Amino acid sequence: MLSKTVDVIHNVYKFETNRSYIFTQGQINDDTYKQVVANPKDSITKVTGAPDYNVNKTNFRWADGAPDLSQVGRFTKDVEVELPVDGTGVRVKQRVPITYTVNPQTPEISIDSTNETGGLPNRSIVVTNVTPGSTVTLTLAGHTFTKDVKATDTSVTFDPQDLKKAYDGNNGLLPTGNVTAKSTVDGLNSEVASGTITPERVKPTITYTVKVNGQEPKKDSNGRYLFYAGDNIQITYTGKDNSGKLVTLKVSGNRKDLTDFFENRPEWGTGPITNIISTLTNDDQTTFTINVNTNEDLAWRSGNTWGRWLTATDPSGNSVDVGEIRIQQDQLQNLFNKPVIDVTEVKDKNHLTETDKEKVREEIKKAHDKIVPNGRNRISSIDVSEDGIATVSL
Repeated sequence: MLSKTVDVIHNVYKFETNRSYIFTQGQINDDTYKQVVANPKDSITKVTGAPDYNVNKTNFRWADGAPDLSQVGRFTKDVEVELPVDGTGVRVKQRVPITYTVNPQTPEISIDSTNETGGLPNRSIVVTNVTPGSTVTLTLAGHTFTKDVKATDTSVTFDPQDLKKAYDGNNGLLPTGNVTAKSTVDGLNSEVASGTITPERVKPTITYTVKVNGQEPKKDSNGRYLFYAGDNIQITYTGKDNSGKLVTLKVSGNRKDLTDFFENRPEWGTGPITNIISTLTNDDQTTFTINVNTNEDLAWRSGNTWGRWLTATDPSGNSVDVGEIRIQQDQLQNLFNKPVIDVTEVKDKNHLTETDKEKVREEIKKAHDKIVPNGRNRISSIDVSEDGIATVSL
């Protein structure tokens, strides 16, 4: 009987993973993800002590397809290792589990929510590209806000009531500066998105009216409002802003801020001014009237003209200048040009008595009162000659 001894070599190949991965939901074009998908062997290493193998003749593939990034969570995916043909003609296969995490997709803060919206009331912040069913965390002006996303939504809106603490800390206006957002699902966080809320750039508006003695005044050829000595001028002006607030509303002239229209020169007249200077004020309280009382004894001069400017500034620093509002003194002779004087009965028109002269003076004063209330106060003197010729000085 013949016998033969055969040495049988039994190699046991064992593999394990040397990697775990973190991906972002939906980011299948990410370079790292594409590298992992294309090279499954990079995720595999042999167990320590296992025999060497011919890696070049070994096949590696993702079992049942590449890692899925459509859902957020922690997952396991197998890499199938197919060894070279052994002595029996069989290619042994082995599956190695690979763990990977899919974080929520990175949200986006809407540009429309941040671009030139700082300093405005009632503005919302919209966060898009959020994972349905996630919790979005928003930070703004040192405050943190959270809001749950519906299972069917991919965006969430933080309205002014949601952001109340931030608004309250900024006088009811949306703060400027950095804003961040992230999504969270089952303890997994997205990358943090950031944006910058920039100040709004719309200038305030100023409207004004000018009246003289309560009436629409005449203007000269240069557009200047005409007045006469003793007139009352009312300049009413209103400042408004899209923020609903102003920090400055003031009157200036001669390159300086004024607290009196006539610069505290009583020989010209008076006109106290209320200014808002660096004081946050709701624009339902920004209508003012300057009551300018011109001096009754203000002698006419062609240079008796005053120009004033109105300036408004909003909380974001936007400013507007309106003017020039310019008034010009006119001559009283133009106001009382040929007034209608009632006939005065006298004893002898060629030889007026003092009583007759006084009657004439009174009729002249009445005629002036018919032109403007208390027009007689504009008369400086009335000289009546014996033959009834009256000379009126204004």
